[in-house]
Amino acid sequence: LDEFQHLFLNGEKVVPSNSKLDAKSLSIELTKYSPDVLVVYGYFQKLQRRAWRWAARNNTKLAYISDSELRSKRKNLLNWGKSLFLKFYFSKIDFFLTVGNAYEEYYSAHGVPGQKMLRMHFPIDIRTYLSSYENRAELRQNVRLRFEIQQDSVVLSMVGKLVPWKNQNHIIVAMLLLEEK
Repeated sequence: LDEFQHLFLNGEKVVPSNSKLDAKSLSIELTKYSPDVLVVYGYFQKLQRRAWRWAARNNTKLAYISDSELRSKRKNLLNWGKSLFLKFYFSKIDFFLTVGNAYEEYYSAHGVPGQKMLRMHFPIDIRTYLSSYENRAELRQNVRLRFEIQQDSVVLSMVGKLVPWKNQNHIIVAMLLLEEK
């Protein structure tokens, strides 16, 4: 964060990242800062809904991004209620920042017109990844040394949420099957 002007709204306090995540001073700080556009990530946490309300009350453009998609199974009643809420919630948002078709399908299903969707690049630091890729042999060796992993041992890693519907257990089962053979 050294390169960006920033403010921690909860001081030095570490707060859990759950649905209750909030910063009661957000409205005051946003009013002081007076942004031209406000970007919110999702709606699950109180913090994001507080930012959404502030933008609506202050006629500030609102951009939205999330990692929601329609590929997960959900209960019908929950889907219906969520869809009603999202159609209203999304109607107050000016731009939807997307990085792929699944996100755009999700927004479309909840009434977002295509002209409000802006396809973005995938937000990663490509220089770091390229540098790591170029130095992968050395990095691999450092990890093996650090964790005392033998050279002939298979190592598999996964990046993503550790949630049941991402099926990380499939990786474990596959590795056990390979180990048996």
